[in-house]
Amino acid sequence: KDLAKYISVETSLGLSQESLQEIIKKISPGTKLIFVNSDIVRPTYDAPTRIWTIRFQQVDGSRLNDKEIEDIAKKLDKIEGIFWAETAQPREGDSTGPDDPNFQARGSWGQKYEDQWALRRVGFRSMDAEPTSAWPADISRLQANPCIVAVIGSGVDWTHPELFRQVWVNDQEIPHNGIDDDSNGFVDDIFGWNFRDDNNDIMDRGGHDTHVAGVIAARSNNGRGIAGINPGGQIMALKVANFKAKADSISISQAIIYAVDNGARVINISYSGESSSRFEQRAIEYAQAHDVLVVASAGNKAIDAQDVALAGNPGLLTVAGTTTKDTRAAFSNWGQPVDLAAPCMDILSLRARNTDFLLHMGENPNYEGGAAIVGKGKELYRASGTSFATPIVSGTASLIRSLHPQLAADQVRHMLLMSADDIEAEGWDQYTGSGLLNASSALSADPDYFLLARIAKVTPVRRDGKLLLEVRGEAHGTEFENRWLQISFGNNPAKDAWTTISQSDEIVEASDVLGTIPLTQFNQPGTWSIRVLVQDGRKTVRQARASLNLK
Repeated sequence: KDLAKYISVETSLGLSQESLQEIIKKISPGTKLIFVNSDIVRPTYDAPTRIWTIRFQQVDGSRLNDKEIEDIAKKLDKIEGIFWAETAQPREGDSTGPDDPNFQARGSWGQKYEDQWALRRVGFRSMDAEPTSAWPADISRLQANPCIVAVIGSGVDWTHPELFRQVWVNDQEIPHNGIDDDSNGFVDDIFGWNFRDDNNDIMDRGGHDTHVAGVIAARSNNGRGIAGINPGGQIMALKVANFKAKADSISISQAIIYAVDNGARVINISYSGESSSRFEQRAIEYAQAHDVLVVASAGNKAIDAQDVALAGNPGLLTVAGTTTKDTRAAFSNWGQPVDLAAPCMDILSLRARNTDFLLHMGENPNYEGGAAIVGKGKELYRASGTSFATPIVSGTASLIRSLHPQLAADQVRHMLLMSADDIEAEGWDQYTGSGLLNASSALSADPDYFLLARIAKVTPVRRDGKLLLEVRGEAHGTEFENRWLQISFGNNPAKDAWTTISQSDEIVEASDVLGTIPLTQFNQPGTWSIRVLVQDGRKTVRQARASLNLK
């Protein structure tokens, strides 16, 4: 898809397609418009709004350049009845028990740990080991309530033997009759939809998201290959990327809305980009409003995830990556958006036929073709990146929703966060969020209980002529009682070295003000630690930390 040709526009319902077409023709008389689709969304306005996706070309068939499309979008932004207009933004994939032989094996590519070490690390052992394993002893419990997981990415190789009967089938659609039988706006969308090419071809020709799908729902206990986290899960394949795992914000937004409208309860997005998208945010809010949990990768550039799309968007469960030693992977993005961490190194999963996506993506000049392919049948593939930490969390979330279909997305989110193993800095930290996923603990966590502390940002402000540091974040829970804002000198202060700046029994949600700290409290240069402590009626204490380097 040529990104420069596409614009998404959010309008009031009163603005018809014909009216919008006339407006654009006045702005750009020589332009031919093709309305790809429109969706009604209700995430942020009292009245329903409509988001249009429009493809542009010259009347003579030639393409418009980037600047021409950008100029059209800027002019549309100023028209009454149009809330915003934006061009597509680039996105790219963040890759860098059972009797399944590769679950039991170790050293298949010369490594010293188990082939599927990542699943074992977060609590998946043998299916007959309940309650020590996150898997139930009776796998039929998962198959009785299959959870649909939408995998948004390069497509899925639905012919892979480890995905047999694991791919969602739209049973309201009669295959290959050229008719939109279920009247959902998509013709013959049997396994999902290809939003990149606007057709029903969801075959993965790159491999990135067949790998993701395998982590979530590869067949288990079948004497072959690997074990998936949720063998009762169903993968809805939504293709937005090419074989190099290059995608765009408009396709991703459309795919999120499709997933919600067609029954997905968990959405996995292992893609990121530099520029934010209002369409993506509307789509995420649409998913939230319909009780769908959206799980996204933090990204692989070792930068603040606040500056990264989609990781920096509110409403997601954002996943950072960890190593075999339970430390943040050096390339994993960090920052306030990080909710949780999961293993991301040497993740073994499924290989789409005739693919070698590490070679296609070309991000590692030292990679030798075929080096990541595993097994005599060449059906498996190993790769590293937050792309593959994310489906470990998505798969676990789907497992919870399969076993407990009555639970809301927020309850599942709290179960995952409250049960995580605290690693890196004590409490919530900007590198691993609430900690490393513990699937075993998550399955037994109380869905109606949570206590959260988080520091979103620390910024200087001037009030009444005084310079202060303003600390924003969240401090709340189901049985919340008190919170404290404290500081201490050093990276890892002793327990008795903290100075309390303020105390309150008021709940703080989202990124509101937790308190202010006079600059006079910082009496020497160097690294200072800031923390927020919260306590509830159970006398449970949780904390969040941030650091400040004063010169």
